[in-house]
Amino acid sequence: MAGKVKNITMDTTAPAAPGLPDLIGLPLVVAHHAGNMRGFHFGEVTTSELGIAGQYALHIQCPWRIEYEDEAILTGFHDWYRFVDNGTAAVPSGSWDPARGGSLQELRLRELFDCPFDTSKTIINRTGRLIVTEVTLDRLGGFAIVLDQRLRIVSFPCSSEGEQWRLFRPDHEGPHLVWETSPPAG
Repeated sequence: MAGKVKNITMDTTAPAAPGLPDLIGLPLVVAHHAGNMRGFHFGEVTTSELGIAGQYALHIQCPWRIEYEDEAILTGFHDWYRFVDNGTAAVPSGSWDPARGGSLQELRLRELFDCPFDTSKTIINRTGRLIVTEVTLDRLGGFAIVLDQRLRIVSFPCSSEGEQWRLFRPDHEGPHLVWETSPPAG
């Protein structure tokens, strides 16, 4: 069973999908979230009435992690649900919402991007590092985006139905590269 990409024809036996190789050479510049969906933006930063964005936006709705050389996980999907009391977020007892700040995921991304805490959902990479050097895609929609600094963003779809991730250009009307999984026919 392999996933499918909407709007774009793709050979799922290839090591990379159309669109993903376009990220090579671009910096990882911004991280956003909408609920627990993490958005990573790559390339030149633009600002509009909608906010701060890169040339390409990657929205990940399945489990993911940022790894350091297969030795450590810096952060990942489930860190969204872990509160960290670092003095930056007041937590009413029993009613914490990670979208309001204070998650371990947010803390680790802010450390990686050298971006101090503020109340926005936008985390801006201020390091000048984290350039994409390689991108691979497996037959089930998992990918690895290799960055300099010996880091990589790894995604691994783990549900049998629905959208797992999408790559698009925020400032263009063009098609989105959408990876969806579906159960086998029959």
